[in-house]
Amino acid sequence: MSDVSLLIQLLHAITNDDEITVCDGKYDPTHPLVNAAMYLANVHLTGDDGFDVIYELKKKEVHVYPLEQDRFGWLIGAIELNRGIIVFG
Repeated sequence: MSDVSLLIQLLHAITNDDEITVCDGKYDPTHPLVNAAMYLANVHLTGDDGFDVIYELKKKEVHVYPLEQDRFGWLIGAIELNRGIIVFG
């Protein structure tokens, strides 16, 4: 299984787990599933192949977008799920 497939599975698990805390619209980064998704997002969405991975996620109807950027690119990104966002970067 590729890391991108694992990220997609984690996002589905997070979406289906109503017991994960969401505060101010952000999923709790200390929850193990959220923390793992953040790690994979940092590795795969911020590297040289980041836009290819984002395209793959969008094909799976996962909304990924920048929260903060400068003239060089994204500084902080977000993955939008049903109850909030996962912040990475």
